[in-house]
Amino acid sequence: MAVGTGFAVVCGASITQSRHREAVYSKLRASGREVVEISLEQMHHFAGNLIELSPAGSTLIALSTSAWRSLEAGQRRALEKYGHIVAADIPVIERFGGGGVRCMLAEIHLPARAQELAAALMS
Repeated sequence: MAVGTGFAVVCGASITQSRHREAVYSKLRASGREVVEISLEQMHHFAGNLIELSPAGSTLIALSTSAWRSLEAGQRRALEKYGHIVAADIPVIERFGGGGVRCMLAEIHLPARAQELAAALMS
């Protein structure tokens, strides 16, 4: 599962109890997020292991090429509405590390003033 600002990627088949599955969908939809459903096979290709990033005022959705290739056209279009797609080829990490792109990144949540300072230092 991955939750972005305007979307959520969910493998409903992995939530075995239907009441829990419906509760998850209900909460996500109530939050205004578009639910992008993925299959168990897509989940095994790390399609739920993506992350939304917001560097310097833009929005990126980072995932592995394996995850991206596993998605159907409609699922890809749904994600593309929420940011520029960045797919990284990481077969060794996926095969031996057991994780995807989201597992490789650390999120830093800075206050607005710190973000402005960081952007100024980088320019």
